[in-house]
Amino acid sequence: MKGKSLGTITEIIESVDMAVSHACNDLIFLEQSEYLLEFTENEEEVLVHVNEDMQEENMDIPLSVLQKKAEEYTMQFVRGGYFRVHQSDKEHLHVEFLTMQ
Repeated sequence: MKGKSLGTITEIIESVDMAVSHACNDLIFLEQSEYLLEFTENEEEVLVHVNEDMQEENMDIPLSVLQKKAEEYTMQFVRGGYFRVHQSDKEHLHVEFLTMQ
């Protein structure tokens, strides 16, 4: 995980009234369950995965708003695929990435 990029991403997320819950390896979990962010090899690019249970038109913050805000920080938030998360035990989450629907 790139510390400088995480700080910038946190600023972007907070500027649209969202919050980072925690970061683990290359994934950034948000308090809002609509999105899961993933670092790419390119420091200026982040994949934005959408929770499979969310209807994109009903999201609190549309992906286009995140993408526009990221541009202000010379970053790109690129649409990834869908994901689902479930608790595998008391201490672990299981994240499954799905293909685009």
